Amino acid sequence: MKIVRFFIIAYCLFALYTCIDGQSPADLSRGRELERAAIASYRAKDYAAFLRDIKQAADLRPDLPRLIYNLAGAYALNGNPDESVALIDRLIAMGVFFDFEKDDDFASLGTSRLAEISNRARVNNVAINASTRAFTLPDREMIPEGIAYDPVGRRLFIGSIHQGRIMSVDENGKSTDFSTATDGLWSVSGMTVDADRRILWATTSSFPQFAGYKPGEKGRAGLFKYDLATGKLLARFFAPTGDGEHALGDLTLDRSGRVYITDSISPVIHTIDPNGKALETFIRDDAFSSLNGITFDTSGKTLYVSDYTNGIFKIDVPSKKFVQIKPSRTVTLIGIDGLYFFRGDLIATQNGVSPQRVVRFSLNTAKTEITASKTLEANHPDFLEPTLGVIVKGDLFYVANSQWPLIDEKGVLAKARLREPVILKLKL
Repeated sequence: MKIVRFFIIAYCLFALYTCIDGQSPADLSRGRELERAAIASYRAKDYAAFLRDIKQAADLRPDLPRLIYNLAGAYALNGNPDESVALIDRLIAMGVFFDFEKDDDFASLGTSRLAEISNRARVNNVAINASTRAFTLPDREMIPEGIAYDPVGRRLFIGSIHQGRIMSVDENGKSTDFSTATDGLWSVSGMTVDADRRILWATTSSFPQFAGYKPGEKGRAGLFKYDLATGKLLARFFAPTGDGEHALGDLTLDRSGRVYITDSISPVIHTIDPNGKALETFIRDDAFSSLNGITFDTSGKTLYVSDYTNGIFKIDVPSKKFVQIKPSRTVTLIGIDGLYFFRGDLIATQNGVSPQRVVRFSLNTAKTEITASKTLEANHPDFLEPTLGVIVKGDLFYVANSQWPLIDEKGVLAKARLREPVILKLKL
């Protein structure tokens, strides 16, 4: 069996189990132990023990495709084909793809049944291409991540992980440097424009993938404030150094211009007033594991935040109370990078599942549960780790090929395989 492990973006802190519905640290530790025990039992060909342990592990994470897949295999190995197929059907309904026919552990389902399953599964691996190319960038070594739009200047901004710089792109697709080498940027992740105050906000973190990475700066991160008109760096606000490592991810603004920033390593959402002097802690909670996307609803009082290994949280800003949004049985919220509220739904770039995709999630009336999902884009020929986006007049502009898999933990690029970065445009 393939002990399936989804690719996790290099800067995310991967956690197999996280705090769900009030689980205690002991429960979380137990979950990790169960999966380790299940893998050991599988390798020892003790399939009964494998089934016992992987089932308990999957019960703790019922929406995690990897564990559902492994549990389906365990049932097949133990002569329980109906249970195995029921789980396979659920994975297919989630829109994710696994090549069951190539996994010998499903052989007990029989050749004809497995062929029928595989035919249905392959539907999820068919290309859904509704996006068009907005423009390409000439520098193949950027490793782009974040994107923002200025409606006044009518230009987009693209941030570079490897080069630690920000580019601006005009309506004609012409790109120029916005930041300067003296600004002190590390890897640039999320960006957002405060059009009213003419500010560009950018998160930056010291990642090993940054060309100028220094081991002594490991875990450092900050929020940089730029004047949109001049490109002048106005201020730098750094995450505190005494409370562990940080990796500032995406960010969003409320109507007053206050900034809210996710942290992909520390379980924190940071905030700062537009005229603030330092980053503040908005919420710190161990329920968070690897926060990424963040977006306000139209009321401006509710935040939706994606957690790469947990799913999506809904936060009431005035009270700071939050709940974890529940997915229906045919929805997985794992592996979400960018997240955007649009006409009552959530739009997500979901690069932690196969196939990587852009998806639209429908919420129930109370906005506490995802009732359905629709894949808007998948298997695009330009995809190579799609990351963040920005909605402009009903169109999602997003990074199609960040090319994270082509840069290692030492910042070394697979230069022969690099392509021009592509920004795609998707009508929502």
